[in-house]
Amino acid sequence: MNAALNAGMESALISFAGPGKSVTEIDQAVAAGITVNLESAVELGRVEKAGKRLSLRPRVAVRVNPDFSLRASGMHMGGGAQQFGIDAARVPEILDRIGRADLDFQGFHIFAGSQNLRADLLIEAQAKTVDLALALAKRAPGPVRHINIGGGFGIPYFPNDRSLDLRAVGRALAASRDRVEAALPQARLVVELGRYIVGEAGVYVCRVVDRKTSGGETFLVTDGGLHHHLAVGQFRADHSTKLSARHRQPDERGTTQDSECRRAVMHAAGSPGVEGRLAAGPGRRSGRRVPVRRVWENGEPDSIPQSSRA
Repeated sequence: MNAALNAGMESALISFAGPGKSVTEIDQAVAAGITVNLESAVELGRVEKAGKRLSLRPRVAVRVNPDFSLRASGMHMGGGAQQFGIDAARVPEILDRIGRADLDFQGFHIFAGSQNLRADLLIEAQAKTVDLALALAKRAPGPVRHINIGGGFGIPYFPNDRSLDLRAVGRALAASRDRVEAALPQARLVVELGRYIVGEAGVYVCRVVDRKTSGGETFLVTDGGLHHHLAVGQFRADHSTKLSARHRQPDERGTTQDSECRRAVMHAAGSPGVEGRLAAGPGRRSGRRVPVRRVWENGEPDSIPQSSRA
């Protein structure tokens, strides 16, 4: 929130989402004129109190936990018991409370799931999301100014993954936009692209600092890992890894392996003399055990810069 404000973003274009907002954070958002996406009835009460303390009319939207999920998602963020949002069945009473408190109602935030590569399932969930928003809008305490339907736009992580058919999704979104404009002329349809924009925009680089053998297997220890790539430990997800060099030689095959340690550990077979080499992970997972590319220059490691994230 502060980063967006410091970057010069207009406060009216910023929304503050996520469960567990502190009282201080809510006060800051209300004072700045940022839209607070309400995740619970308790949070609504805190926003009301913040408005009274600051003598301001808080801008709010309701985060809805829909009664459906985005199938085949990397993470389900809607449907059933969820920490995200307010159950759809309870939203009407929350809207009534917003009206009685005279808060500045902005709209709805409905996010069913993330990391999806199936255009047909994404289109289906987006259509259901618009249906739900239009139904809830009938109980809104004021004009609906935006409907945030979340994202779910996935990127390929594994070798057999296929890229999302963005054209198909775009055509369906255009139809959804037309429906929203016809029913709610003041409302904007908002989409969160998230990882679809930045997920493949860089390469993580670290240095091999040690090589050890245990139980007949060779491990390459790097100076970067879980303290930067939390998903490796949290989701037990391997990332494809290459050893970098200026001149490529025939590959030597090996594997990578997760580590519960703070540093990442690459697990390889037959990899002498790799201390000091750069290991680059291009931000894509490629399975539990994946090839590691090792490149040599005249049989010796290259001289390389300090580890960094590129």
